[in-house]
Amino acid sequence: PLIAETLALIGDDHTRCNLFYNYNFLIRDKIKLLPLALNYKNNHVIVEGWAKTVEPVRLQYGDIVLSINGKPVTEWLKRYYKYVSAETMEQKNWQIPYFLPAYIWMTDGIVEQFEITGKNVQGQTYQESLSAAVPEFSVPPRNAGWGEFPYQFYYEDRVCHYKIPSFDDSLRDNYFKMVDTLLVQLKGKKTTVLIVDLRQNGGGNGELGQDLLQRVVSKPLQTGCKKWRYSRTYERNWIIAALKQKNIPPWLLLDRWLRVHWFYGKYHHLYVDMSKLEGEWINYCIEKGSLTYPKDDPWNGMLVLIVDHGTASAAVDTTAIVKDNGLGLIVGEETGGRASFYSEICPVYLPNS
Repeated sequence: PLIAETLALIGDDHTRCNLFYNYNFLIRDKIKLLPLALNYKNNHVIVEGWAKTVEPVRLQYGDIVLSINGKPVTEWLKRYYKYVSAETMEQKNWQIPYFLPAYIWMTDGIVEQFEITGKNVQGQTYQESLSAAVPEFSVPPRNAGWGEFPYQFYYEDRVCHYKIPSFDDSLRDNYFKMVDTLLVQLKGKKTTVLIVDLRQNGGGNGELGQDLLQRVVSKPLQTGCKKWRYSRTYERNWIIAALKQKNIPPWLLLDRWLRVHWFYGKYHHLYVDMSKLEGEWINYCIEKGSLTYPKDDPWNGMLVLIVDHGTASAAVDTTAIVKDNGLGLIVGEETGGRASFYSEICPVYLPNS
């Protein structure tokens, strides 16, 4: 406790990791923050957009950012890499659009003005002064085509190449519409090979990848398998979290009968099972089942996945399902890293911290 209090007193970043998440609340409440959408390309932090209320004088789309508020970007990245939670360097770079602005806010707080040193495509260095603004961007803060899911047919329509840049949940409506259209095209053109390009897909909602697989296979899929030590405290916290989401008082908790399935539908089947022993090893596949069944009238053909070091998180999960179930061919490079977290976070309070 003394060490923790000392670190908190001097403002060490280890004691403020929760502020990363608080940045989302500032965006929700339309607080004026860094007015730039940033990304990482070719070993540089670049500009991919700016707030709608901002009118840059020199700064342009694609410019390299050299410093922010007098601190070199290399120094920002050095500390960002140290504290951001990610398994690989590829994942850390992929998270820069989300977490680097949050880290800048976490370090400097809310400021009214940002002094930017940039370099344009001609190699000229310049200074730009930007007022803080609500981060609603006039240019999408992502790679070009991030919100699109393009596909192209080759070899007299026998082969289709389908690019999925992201499984981000905010794109689910566009994604499902495109998959619906694609499946009609595949069947109508009697396409025999579907190449799904997951290169540089940093992940998102794993259900999007599973939905595609359910449309192109004709057998049940084993989509998850794990062994874990049973924890009654952990499962009780799941239920309490579910109660809070439904605005139901936690004191209504009935350990022996209340199932999380009642709240989460098909997604979760955890419940407090009083017959289990604390610390007992449980095979999730056998105890709970984890089969995903194909959709009606799926496309029938050969599936090929292209992956690289930028394929991460939910995109890796999709690739693993294809590999484990023998659904098709996987080509390219080694993937960047497994899923680093689940969006269905269960809060567990440690008793000695």
